Amino acid sequence: MQSKTTPENFLEDEPQQQEAVQNPKRRQRKGCLYKYIENKTLKCGKIASYPRVIGHRDPDNPTHWRWGFNWEEKVDGEWKGRSIGSVPIGAIALIQSMQKSNIPLEEIISFIKRSKSKK
Repeated sequence: MQSKTTPENFLEDEPQQQEAVQNPKRRQRKGCLYKYIENKTLKCGKIASYPRVIGHRDPDNPTHWRWGFNWEEKVDGEWKGRSIGSVPIGAIALIQSMQKSNIPLEEIISFIKRSKSKK
């Protein structure tokens, strides 16, 4: 008969997994810049899409879209979705660079609100 030995380290005893349990990842608040089309019903009953584009709407052309920014924040212990619509087209490239540079979410939101007030 072969003797069965109990392994010294079980899977749940591995150091990496213990560290993961001790230091759970904190939920990181991130914002998301998104594009959308605004549809309005005209007086004649037709639906018009804005911004107006002649021909094909290019997915890579920022002027062919309306822009918004959304994020989540914790309110009374629950995560709530928040959004700012109609982000100025001139601010899009700067917001994207702020996101890539890991600028804090509060600064990005503040920048968007200031850029909207300059209209």
